[in-house]
Amino acid sequence: MPRPDTREPEDRRTASAGSGSSRIPLSLMGEQNMGLFDNFARSIGLRDERTISYSDCEQLYRNGNYKKAFERCLKYTMENEDARIWTMLGDMYRTGKGCIVNPAESFNWMFKAASTGIPEAEYHVGKMFEDGFGTQRDPTESLMWITKAANHKYPEAAYELGDMYANGDRIPYDQSKAYHYYLIAAKAGYPQAECALGLIYYTDNASAANYYQAIKWFKKAAQHGMLDANYNLAQAYAQNRFPGRNLDEYIKNITIAAQGGIDAAVMELGCAYFDGFGVPRNYSKALEWLQHPLLCSNVEALKKLGFMYEMGLGTEPNRDKAYEKYTQAANLGSSFAKYKLGSFMYSNGNKSEAFKWYRESAEHAFPLAQARLAEMYYLGDGIPVDHHQSYFYAYFASRLGVPGFTDNIEKYKMSLTEADVNKIEKEVNTLLSPVKDD
Repeated sequence: MPRPDTREPEDRRTASAGSGSSRIPLSLMGEQNMGLFDNFARSIGLRDERTISYSDCEQLYRNGNYKKAFERCLKYTMENEDARIWTMLGDMYRTGKGCIVNPAESFNWMFKAASTGIPEAEYHVGKMFEDGFGTQRDPTESLMWITKAANHKYPEAAYELGDMYANGDRIPYDQSKAYHYYLIAAKAGYPQAECALGLIYYTDNASAANYYQAIKWFKKAAQHGMLDANYNLAQAYAQNRFPGRNLDEYIKNITIAAQGGIDAAVMELGCAYFDGFGVPRNYSKALEWLQHPLLCSNVEALKKLGFMYEMGLGTEPNRDKAYEKYTQAANLGSSFAKYKLGSFMYSNGNKSEAFKWYRESAEHAFPLAQARLAEMYYLGDGIPVDHHQSYFYAYFASRLGVPGFTDNIEKYKMSLTEADVNKIEKEVNTLLSPVKDD
C-alpha cells in the first residue's frame, strides 16, 4: 500500500553537510546567501515577531486571503504540531489557493492530518486514493478512508457512503446502511442527504408517517437551497395520498424548481398551465414555459408547441412554426409528430410524402397513422390499391381502438380469403404484444 512521504516539504528541509549534522555549517553561508535567506524569510513572514496562532491562519483562510494564510500556515507548522493546519495546507495545495497546485504535497499534508483522525482530511485522502491525486489509485484505501470520515460524522463522506450503499457502488447494496449514513449527513444539514432521506421515506409509501417524514426532509433540503427537493415536494403534494392533494403547494414548489432551472419542473409548469392543473388554464403562460431553452430538445414540449401553433392556443395560428416544431419532434422519434407531418403533407396535396410520414408513424403503432394507411390502401389514394395492406392496417387500427374501425372492419376484407384474414390477424397480434406508443 502506498504511503506518503512524511518528511517535511523540500523547501523546509535542512541539507546535510555529510557529517551527520542536520544544519548547514555557518562556514558555508556567505554574506550573500544570508541576505537571500533573510529576504525569503521576510517574504513568508518568518521575521514577524508576533506569535502566530491557529485562529490567525483560519481567519485569513476563511476571509479568502489565501496567499497570506498559506504563508502563515507554513510558519505555524515550523513551531507547532497541529492537524488542523496540516488539513488547511493540504487543501490549499489541492485547490491552488494561495499557492501552485501540488498533488504530492497536498496528499502528504492531508494524509498526515488524516492519520490523527481529522474527518475532513480522512475524506479528502479517500478521494485522493479514488482519483489518483498525489498518490496511486487504490479503491480499497479510498473506501476505507471515506468510511472512517463517515463514521466520524463528516457530512460529505456520510452522504457519499450512503449513496454507495443505496446504489451498490463498490460495496453490496444495503438500504439500511444507506439510510444510516444519509441520516448522519442529513442531521448535519447536508442538503443532498436530506433529499435522499426524503426519497427513502417517499418510496416506502405504506404509511402516513413515512409520507410526513418525506415531506419533512424535502422541506429541510429545500430550505437549504436544493432545487431537486422543491421538485420532489411538488410531486408529493400532487399525489392524492396522505393527507390529500395540495395543489397550491404543488404550484409553489414546481415554480421554484422551474425558476431555478430544473428542466423537468419547467416542463411540468408548462403542462400545468396548458391543462389548468393547480392554476387557471393559461395557454400564453404555457407557451412561455414550453419555449424555455431547457426544453429545446424535449419531445413532449415540441409536440405540445407544434399543436399550440397549429391550433392557435396562446398565440395566433402559425402553420410554419407548427411544422417546424413537429419536424423537430419527429426527428427525435415522436410517432405523433410524424403523423401530424403526414397530415400536413396530405392537406397540401403531397400524398407520397404524406404516405412516408404515416408509415413511419405506423411503425411505432400510432393508431391514427394505422387508420390513414388503411384508407389510403383501400381507396388507392396516392398509392396503388392493396387489400392485403389495407386490412393489415385496418385490423391494427381496430385493435388499438380507433373509432370507426372497431365495429366496421368487414369492408376491408374485400377480395381476401379466410386464410388471408387469419394470417394478417395473427401477424398483427404478434406485433402488438410488445409495442408501446411514445
